[in-house]
Amino acid sequence: MKEELTYKDFEIGQVVMCKSVIDDPDFNFWLENEHLIPGQTYVIDDLEWRFHDKICIKSSYSKQGMFAPIKFFDSTAVIRDNKLSEILK
Repeated sequence: MKEELTYKDFEIGQVVMCKSVIDDPDFNFWLENEHLIPGQTYVIDDLEWRFHDKICIKSSYSKQGMFAPIKFFDSTAVIRDNKLSEILK
């Protein structure tokens, strides 16, 4: 059984990419208000033990910090892209 990621798997300042918000029942909140845009990268601003399944990022719309579910993000794509950029330089 695959273990879910928690705030402990991330670090403040880490770059993550929004992969999708469709899996959430409140996906209209995230998409219509453009708080999260799939394919865009975000920097983790804060981590909080009370929100074990969320990370704090700056909203694309309001530029204010908000806790968003970890399941919306993927850090491996950002790491891969950064490594490819370094190799191609």
